[in-house]
Amino acid sequence: MPKLSNPNFTLFFGSAIALLYGLWARVTFQSPWKDVWDFALGTITLGFCFGVPLAIGALTVFFAPKPYRGSWLYALFMPWVPCLLLGGAVLLFGLEFIICVVMALPIFFTLASFGGLTMLAILKSIANKAAQNTMLGLILVLPYLIVPAEKQLPPPDSIRTVETQIEIQADPATVWRNVVTVPEISEAEQSSSLFHLLGLPRPIEATLSHEGIGGIRSARFEEGLAFVETINQWEDQRAIRFQIKVTPSTSVKPPLTQIGGKYLDVFEGGFRIEPMDNDRVILHLSSQHRLSTTFNFYGGLWTDWVMRDLQNYILGVIRARCEAK
Repeated sequence: MPKLSNPNFTLFFGSAIALLYGLWARVTFQSPWKDVWDFALGTITLGFCFGVPLAIGALTVFFAPKPYRGSWLYALFMPWVPCLLLGGAVLLFGLEFIICVVMALPIFFTLASFGGLTMLAILKSIANKAAQNTMLGLILVLPYLIVPAEKQLPPPDSIRTVETQIEIQADPATVWRNVVTVPEISEAEQSSSLFHLLGLPRPIEATLSHEGIGGIRSARFEEGLAFVETINQWEDQRAIRFQIKVTPSTSVKPPLTQIGGKYLDVFEGGFRIEPMDNDRVILHLSSQHRLSTTFNFYGGLWTDWVMRDLQNYILGVIRARCEAK
């Protein structure tokens, strides 16, 4: 460990090295030169999402000042610093949306802490410097070894259903009119929402080619995102369901381009009106989406949450319009 004159800089020297490694990994795992290399490791992989933060934690402790190389508190929490800085850097350079960083940080914090504690154990149990360096080297190359093996097996498909509902003080006919088509949502009707704060576009309108099975419902969102919804169930003033396909557009930016791709697809949705007494109804909105990653157990928590928040937002707009009439 080099002796640096500034003690504060020394304290964060390991974090700086770990940050550089994280930036290098982000570039190499999804490089703009992937067409030249004929392959891309991919950031939506176990190798990147689990292996890279492990290495970040190990580097932070390995290059820590000597007094801190034996501190479990330092090993547990200091690796969070380069993780936060890495998240800020990819946002600053427009490499990811906010939601991607928010989804990744819990994994990065957990695995970086584990990597820091692992390196702490190595430093305490292995006195030989060459052996310590070898162990660090193995941890650093581990993400690059995992992904090629990981890509030999196709990721499993997880079909997920999200159901939401809202009570509306209106008759079924009024609710039906506001469900089948959604005239353009004005700026005054739009409101703040968690999914929008995370960088996802808000809904704008939904038009209908004609009533009945086979009709095409076109749903449009901000930032050029649009869906073609083909009606496969039509029960007047009771229920409507449709198959969903994303409309290709060059104006849609990542990560929205993942919708309809190999990792994520929304393929079905629908409304159901449940009449109550005194001109009240419960409006149900459900959707089905496919998630295909090697960590569906974690990604599914986020996709379910985003879909639920979006559906509640749409239901809120419909209720406001129905009850205003």
